[in-house]
Amino acid sequence: MAITPQPESFAPYVFSVSYAAAAVLAGDADLIADCASKLQTLSNADGIPAIPAQAGMPPRMIMVGVSGDLAVTYANGVQDTIRGIPAGTRLALRVKTLRAAGSTVQQITAFW
Repeated sequence: MAITPQPESFAPYVFSVSYAAAAVLAGDADLIADCASKLQTLSNADGIPAIPAQAGMPPRMIMVGVSGDLAVTYANGVQDTIRGIPAGTRLALRVKTLRAAGSTVQQITAFW
């Protein structure tokens, strides 16, 4: 996973974390825990201010780089599989988990 400051076109987003860059998900990804962990490790040298109020929050957007299906658990606990997502799609989803079982998309990026 890598933290990347976003260009001005993504101004409302503080940072992103990438998943499944070279293949489909190897295991479930807990986005809320990842967010809290990354916020705790950010430093001023990264150019990204730590925002404790957002620790543990689900991302505001998911972007898919390679088409396929995406299995998720929403912030409210409901599980779903979104089928046939085209490459480059941005989904305004509040998900807490990317589930490996049922996911075939690649190059997933979560934006907080």
